[in-house]
Formats: sequence, C-alpha cells, structure tokens
Amino acid sequence: MLVSFKTLLFAITAISFCTFIALFGRLPAFRDTPIGSLHRLLLIHIPSFLRSVDYRFCGGHVSPALARLGNYLMHDKHPLVLIMFIGLLVVSECMFIPKAWPRLGSGHRLLVPLVATPPYIYIYLAATSNASRITASNHAAQMRAYPYDHVLYKPGIQCRTCKLLKPARSKHCSICKACVAKHDHHCIWVNNCLGRDNYVHFIYLLISVTVLLCYGAYLGYALLSQRLKTEISRPSGQHWSTGMAWSLYFQYWSWALSQEIRIGAVGLLAFMCMPLSGGFLIYHIYLIWAGMTTNESSKWADWREAIYDGLVLKASKTQSGQSRSNEAVESEVKWPVSSDQLLIHRSVLEVQDEGEGTGDKWKPIYSLAEVENIYDLGFWDNLHDVFWNRR
Repeated sequence: MLVSFKTLLFAITAISFCTFIALFGRLPAFRDTPIGSLHRLLLIHIPSFLRSVDYRFCGGHVSPALARLGNYLMHDKHPLVLIMFIGLLVVSECMFIPKAWPRLGSGHRLLVPLVATPPYIYIYLAATSNASRITASNHAAQMRAYPYDHVLYKPGIQCRTCKLLKPARSKHCSICKACVAKHDHHCIWVNNCLGRDNYVHFIYLLISVTVLLCYGAYLGYALLSQRLKTEISRPSGQHWSTGMAWSLYFQYWSWALSQEIRIGAVGLLAFMCMPLSGGFLIYHIYLIWAGMTTNESSKWADWREAIYDGLVLKASKTQSGQSRSNEAVESEVKWPVSSDQLLIHRSVLEVQDEGEGTGDKWKPIYSLAEVENIYDLGFWDNLHDVFWNRR
C-alpha cells in the first residue's frame, strides 16, 4: 500500500511540477532562473534532441507530424485544453462529491455547491467574451481608452493584419486573428484572448479555482483523517497521529488512501494543484499592483535588459521636438497621469544623428526606476481600471 501511495504522490507531483514549468517558465521574472532554464529544457532542448534522434533512426518521418501537432496545439485556436480543463473539474467532482456527501455536515453541504459552481460561470464568461477585440465599429472608442506612453506604445503604428491604427496597450493575437484592447495574453485554458473586457472574468476564475482547490484539499484531508480517527484508538482529545513515527504516519495515510481512493486521489490532486492556481493568482495581483499586463511585463523586461547593457537613452518630448508631431493619430484621452518622457535605443539614435544631429538631447539612463509607467495609478486605482474601465 505504501508503494501505491508513493507512486500516486510522485505522479501527481511530477505532473504539477511540469505544468508549473511549462506555464511559468516563460514569464520574464523567471527568464534567468532555474525555472526558466527548465522551461527551455522542456520545450526547446528536449524536442530538439528528439528531432535529432528521429532523423538518425527514422529518417525524419516522425518529427514533421509531431511538429504539426505541436504547432496546432500551441498556435491554433482550438478547444482541446478548455475541454480537458472542464473535464478534469467535472470528473474530479463526480468522483469526490457523491462519496463525501453522506459524511458532510449541513454547513459543508451548503458550501460545496457555492464553491463548485463559480469556476464554470467564469470559464464561460472569459471564453465567450469578444468585446475586447478591436473592430472598425469600436476602434475610435478603443483609441480613447488609454494614452500612448511613447515607451511601450507609440502612436501612428498600423496593424499589418487588421489595417487599423493600434490603440495604446493593444496587441494583435495571431491565434485569435484580431487586435485585442489592453491585451494581457492568449489563455489556452479558456481558448480566448484576455483583454480589457474579459480579464476581470479571468481574475475571478483564478480566485474561484484557488478557493475550490483549497476547499477540496481541506475536505479530502478532513474526511481521511476522520476515517483514521475511527480506526486508531487514542485517549480522548488527542489527534490520532500524536506521538507517531513518520514511517507509521505515512503507512496509515497509505491505508486510508487505499480505503478512500476517490476522496484521497482528488484531495491529493487538489493539494498539489493549489500552488499552480495560487501562483497564477499572486502573479496577476502583482501585475495589477504594478500597472502592467502580462504582455507589458515582457516589454518592460526587454527594456530592463537594454538599460542594463547601457543601450537606452532618455529625453523629453518637448526637447526632442516631438510633443505635437503625432496629434493627428493620438486621440484625446482622459487619463490622470501624463509623461513627457521618450526612450530610444542607441542604435536608432545613431541612425537619426547622421541626418539630424539630435544626440545632445538624449541622456543615458541606468535603471528602469528612472522610467515612468503612466499606466500605474497606484494599486486601488489600478484595480478600478481592471474591474470597471472595461468599455
């Protein structure tokens, strides 16, 4: 029994860890960390090694098919991951709730449907909302949503696919084949882009799933512990594991899991998935606090590296003569913060200097702290922007 318990624990831990690496390893915060290295190993180096093995022993017949499958899974709009996500929720709840229900008190019987239902609601809302997509009919309104900061976003740039001027904070999604207002990222879990309108549903989804996992893990522990309490005689008031050696402790848990396999397996899965959902939630709370989207965090990371390498210069729009040059394509935006800053890469300035002699107006900067993020209004105002500035 102990072997089966260890095997199940190892399998769930391995799946959770690989999922964590695949999802979080690409984030800028982990770019130069062991997590980023493992992400590259998992998604770049191992596939490259397998391709070389295929070409050596199979003549390269397997790799193209796998590459097409991988390209479809990662770069085409399909519901497979969404179906898997919903299926995992449904199957886990169908395994757990019928077995647990007769042993739950009235309070838990009230809480179970209240905790289990919200994820489905927010999956539906996040997956079906298309209001963040920029079209000819809503383009003018989206142009007035946010000002250009002249760092991450510059006016007058046309989307090569949609043939529309790109509003500040927007991005074209090659999977959804549309420009998305305040683009955060394309989420495979809901098979949709998260933007100005539906990002709030994604936040609620993370909250509801995290609560569901915590509650499921707690109920699993409580019910298994309840079973062990009935099997192990202890003096009144003592926990069943009091004074027990660790080896015996895990043997008892293995026995309980073998007796309550459905409750134990789902509870253990919920416990191991809590860091994934909780980590996502904490990361997005951080992004809101910092006044960034996931897309913008990557852009800021690129600027940070360029600044570290001494390749970035800063000037004011007034000094550079660009303060009024783009009014024709910059809509008037009611935004509480404005900035006179401009950033430029040294290589771009060198090209300009050849004909304009503008180099004396630009000064080197040495830290990203010297650059103002006009989209960061402070945590509470950032929250207001996420939850209520959606149209």
